[in-house]
Amino acid sequence: MQRLLRVGDHVLKSDTGIVGLWAGASGLVILPPFPMLENQLVEQWDPGNLLKLLDKEYMVGVVLLRLGRFSVAVYQGENLRTSKTDARYVKGRHHAGGTSQKRFERIREGQMRLIFEKTCRAVHNQFAPFAGKLDYLLLGGERFTLNGLLKCCPELEAMRPITLARRLNVRDPKRDTLDGVGTMLRESRVWTIDS
Repeated sequence: MQRLLRVGDHVLKSDTGIVGLWAGASGLVILPPFPMLENQLVEQWDPGNLLKLLDKEYMVGVVLLRLGRFSVAVYQGENLRTSKTDARYVKGRHHAGGTSQKRFERIREGQMRLIFEKTCRAVHNQFAPFAGKLDYLLLGGERFTLNGLLKCCPELEAMRPITLARRLNVRDPKRDTLDGVGTMLRESRVWTIDS
C-alpha cells in the first residue's frame, strides 16, 4: 500500500482498477483504460488478464467538447463506426466591466446553451442506433464546458453508469482528431515502483 501511495492517492481512486506486476524488488503499477472486472492475486508475473482486457473490442461512445466545436463518435475497438462533428460560434471571455460586460455575458451564455443543445442532439442521434450496446462512455475537452453539458443533457445523465472518470486529452475536437482517438481509448497509465 505504501508503494502505491508513493505514486499518488489518485491511483487508489481509479474506477478501472489497478494492475500490479512485480519481479523481485521492481514492479509496474498500471491503471487500465477499462475496468478490470475481477480481483485476482497471482504469485508470478502474469499480464494475461490485462492483455485480455486490452484485446477486447469494446463498443465505446465518445463525446469531445470545447466551446465552439464538438465531436460525438462511436468506436468498436479502435474502429470508428459513426461520428458527427460540428461547430457553433461562442464568444471568448470579455474583461471590461459595466453593463456591456453583463450584456456580453448574457449573449455568451446563450451561445453556450446553443452548443450544449446541439451537442446533446448529436449524442442522441449518434448513440440511438447503439442503444443498450455501448459498453462505456468517455468524455474529452475542457472540464468546465463538459460539466455544463452534463448538467443539461438528459442522454448523458442516463449514461452516467457507463461513463468512465478518465478524460480524453483532446485539444481540438474535429473530424481529423477522431482518427487518433481510437488508439487513445486503449491507453493505460503506467508507473514503475522500486522498493
